[in-house]
Amino acid sequence: MIDFGWYLKLNNDMVRANAMGARVAAFNATDTEVKQAVVDAATTPLNMSVENVSISREDPLRTRGTWVEVTSTSTYQSITGFSVVHLLLNNKILTAVTTSRIE
Repeated sequence: MIDFGWYLKLNNDMVRANAMGARVAAFNATDTEVKQAVVDAATTPLNMSVENVSISREDPLRTRGTWVEVTSTSTYQSITGFSVVHLLLNNKILTAVTTSRIE
């Protein structure tokens, strides 16, 4: 039960951090600013770095009304080390994808 709750918490934290990056991207930020926003919003257990974040833009010039997609990844690490959830999910890649319109 503990590992499953931990998995859900980290997955939720990943989605929230990724959404923050997409929110920053919506206001015409550079790729570096978007990646840093995701890393800054991520909780410590996610162990995020800018290398874990990728950005795909409909228009590289960041034209208003186009779409940007922010994708981030991290690896789930069990905290108990012995549960069924640990056996099934330990070292599983967590991925979050968020799309936003540039304003």
